[in-house]
Order: sequence, then C-alpha cells, then structure tokens
Amino acid sequence: MSADDAFERFKDHYRDAPGSYDEVTRQLARNTAAAIAAAFSGKNKAELVRLAQVEALFAHN
Repeated sequence: MSADDAFERFKDHYRDAPGSYDEVTRQLARNTAAAIAAAFSGKNKAELVRLAQVEALFAHN
C-alpha cells in the first residue's frame, strides 16, 4: 500500500468515526507521525506536507 493510499484510508476512518479520536489520541497520532518522519534522516518536504495534512484533518473536527 502506498503512503497516499494509507493516508486516504486513515482520513476515511477518521471522518467515519471522529468520536474515536479524542484530543489525547489525536496528539498521540501527531507525535507518532512526527517521530516516524524524523526516524531516518530528518523530515523531507513530502513528510512535512503529510504532517501538515494530518494537522489540517484534525483541525476540521
């Protein structure tokens, strides 16, 4: 599965069940995504864009 496909699945799930993502869970998702992005040699442009997309998704709910 590509990164784009995985993110689309995540967005679909988040939109279908927003109550499953309280603030603690959203913060854990943010922290985990940032740690994964930084794990291999820092964050590149694509990873920064994806992190911004996660933030935007969470900001809408």
